[in-house]
Amino acid sequence: MDKKWELWWEKILIRIQNQDNLTQEEVRKGWGYLWGEWKNIEKGFVTKKFLPEKLRMLMSLKSIDPLTVLIAPTFLTGIFAKGITVAEMKGFIQSFKDNDWFNGYQDAKPFSQNLIYTNGFGGDEIKTVNVSTPSIIMAAAAGANVLKMGSHSYFGASGAGNFTDNIGYKAITLPESVETALIISRAAYINGESAADEKTQDIATFMSKVPYGMHIMKALFYPFRFHILCFDFFQAPFQQRGISVPDTELVGELVAELCTYTKKGMIVYGTDDKGLSLDEISNVGMTKITLIEENKVKDTIYTTPEDWGVKHRNVEDITLSDSDNRLKITLESMVGKREDGFSELLVINAAQYLFLNGMVDTFKKGTDLIKQSIANGSVREELLKFVESTNGNLAMLEKELANIK
Repeated sequence: MDKKWELWWEKILIRIQNQDNLTQEEVRKGWGYLWGEWKNIEKGFVTKKFLPEKLRMLMSLKSIDPLTVLIAPTFLTGIFAKGITVAEMKGFIQSFKDNDWFNGYQDAKPFSQNLIYTNGFGGDEIKTVNVSTPSIIMAAAAGANVLKMGSHSYFGASGAGNFTDNIGYKAITLPESVETALIISRAAYINGESAADEKTQDIATFMSKVPYGMHIMKALFYPFRFHILCFDFFQAPFQQRGISVPDTELVGELVAELCTYTKKGMIVYGTDDKGLSLDEISNVGMTKITLIEENKVKDTIYTTPEDWGVKHRNVEDITLSDSDNRLKITLESMVGKREDGFSELLVINAAQYLFLNGMVDTFKKGTDLIKQSIANGSVREELLKFVESTNGNLAMLEKELANIK
């Protein structure tokens, strides 16, 4: 790092320490510099299993200025600790655009006025198998139109991309393809990884191998999730966001400021009885929900599993081990062949979308409607439509369903 940058960073970090707000352009400039440095991570060394782990990490970072390794977390932690402003968040968002994220997305037209858009932060501490993707299909079977953006898992037990791959769904990579898919199925999934260049994806792969990498990535890519939430082309009036940090009010305020078209939204933060988080509605503890209406934070409420019409379960009831057939268990839950903590977790997370768009006026009524859709075969039918909607490998899903007795 040359002297000019050292002096610039010194002034910026002192201001953050003094809890002074930065301008949009200052954040854009600082994060742009860090982008340039972090893209020098050499992921290839991570895969060299014959090298000691610490050496692999050092070799992967050998092209990065050591000072950058200290500045990045200090910069981000400081901004969020003092309370991020809308201008600062816009600076982060602009830096992502500067670095070629979301090319091809900017001119896409808004979607249906009945569309729910959902995106979770991932990396929950309980490490559940992917919940939100099966849930959007279940909600679609009950009559909701739901669009989700996600990715393959880097830190959790299973990501949205892992589930869609395993049922033969051909993930959408361009926004104009969403509308076509929604003609056949009420649910659609767009692959967020397609919005990032290869080098940026390498960063996530590298960080998944680093001790405490999940927490570092959540800090480094926090702005990225807001940008996904606030894509101009995702002008869906109903929005839900699972977020595994407790400050849902802050998220709600930023959403209300940045997503000026949001008619109604929910920011959810689930926990278990020990306070560990999952970025879903919880049936193992409390869920904190910040509600947005007409671009304003309306209220923050707390729900119990009983509010959703299900039992309070233990964490062991909703987590699946590596030896479990996760796909089979998920599909069994979706088509009504299981009645346990995991299946109820899927049901209540589908129910939230029915409440969000006004199909029901209580959480429990949403749960009841999802259960009806499972019982009458609508969810099974919607699963097939979901894969068919992108010309996916329908035979893969049919084979999996045939094995469910």
